[in-house]
Amino acid sequence: MTKKMKYAVLGYTQSGKTTVGNLIAKATGGKSASISDYLKSMAHDSLGIPSVIWACMIVPVIGPFLRMVLFVFGRGLEHADPLYVIRKMLEDGVTVVCGMRTIDELEAVCKEKLFDEIWWVDKGISPGDTDALGVDSLFGPSLLCKKVNCRIIDNTGILDSLRAEVMRALGKESK
Repeated sequence: MTKKMKYAVLGYTQSGKTTVGNLIAKATGGKSASISDYLKSMAHDSLGIPSVIWACMIVPVIGPFLRMVLFVFGRGLEHADPLYVIRKMLEDGVTVVCGMRTIDELEAVCKEKLFDEIWWVDKGISPGDTDALGVDSLFGPSLLCKKVNCRIIDNTGILDSLRAEVMRALGKESK
């Protein structure tokens, strides 16, 4: 049995990480999932938080609070092991993990070599923006990718362009 490659997909909020993850999974026959979706499911299972509440994350007043709840819940799970959620995902057969939230997670997965490739999805955002990884948009992605040897995927165009870029990066022809 051939071992499937494992991919980590990083990027700013709403950069297209899940879309890229799904494209990779479809092209490689793997399984893609986002860390935030896993955390939502775990919060439902262990805290009884109704799954429907996460739909409110798009509401400007409530969304930031819910994202913080999810972030703090995840950090609590990872207190003893910063890779707890990622390990659970990999155990469940996920081959494309989208959306690492902290630099601790990124450094730990690099140290343990849990992924064959790390991809950064670039959506072309404004200078000065940061995300949970603390990556400044002006210099961050290029410096981060040099540090952890990640591939930068351009997501500043249309979906067909993104699909073609992912296929090229995988060494496959776009259909």
